[in-house]
Amino acid sequence: MNLKEKEIKQELKRFTGDAPLLYLKHVKNGKWAQDLYNGMLFMNIVKFFRELEEKTGKRGQGDRHELL
Repeated sequence: MNLKEKEIKQELKRFTGDAPLLYLKHVKNGKWAQDLYNGMLFMNIVKFFRELEEKTGKRGQGDRHELL
């Protein structure tokens, strides 16, 4: 484990204490699941989903009050 990984783990522990962390991500493609398993995580920022809703008019792409 390198110094950066140790710093990240220490910061997470400071923030969450001993509570377990769980991250759930749904993917449509098996390769994407394998990439995620290998630590190659990709996420769009919340702003992306808000703008997507505004452009398409399709609700359910984000939460107006998410991460405020």
